[in-house]
Amino acid sequence: LSLEAPGEPIEISLDKTVLASLGSGSNNLFYTVSEPGSSNKNLSQPTPVEVDVTAPVSFPRPDAPDAVNGWFNCQSNPKIWEGVRIRVNKHTAIKPGNEIRLKWIGTTGFAGGGEVIPETVKEFKDEWTDADEAVGFHMFVIPYLPCTQPLKNSAGGSASFSVWRGTVLIGESVMP
Repeated sequence: LSLEAPGEPIEISLDKTVLASLGSGSNNLFYTVSEPGSSNKNLSQPTPVEVDVTAPVSFPRPDAPDAVNGWFNCQSNPKIWEGVRIRVNKHTAIKPGNEIRLKWIGTTGFAGGGEVIPETVKEFKDEWTDADEAVGFHMFVIPYLPCTQPLKNSAGGSASFSVWRGTVLIGESVMP
């Protein structure tokens, strides 16, 4: 601490291992300020803090419900120029209001092999809704331009996703 004016906010860093020792749930935290060798018995007002020490989840990979044996081509239905649908399936760790971040990467080889095609790399963000919860999945549509049109001659794409609750990572899908 330094010479803050009365009533000015004070930022205090907390040791994550100490917070984790509290366990998951709501905790009222407080602080006291004292000089080395002195004893200050005045405590701050308690501040409620929500602690979640759950380890990140490894989600199953998203799937492509319209792929035939893992492939899309000009005969695919719906047509690839209408977008490629990628489905994130329901999981008990995903709650309405969570943000789903789907990463799409096009490569020169099938299913993520070969070199990355930079113009195809894109992250899509959507919220998991009550409707997603009811149907059991969330559908992303990967646009033809710029994401799938450059994929030619046995090129491929891969998708992975992560789930966020505010600024907290809930988990990520297993990489392809």
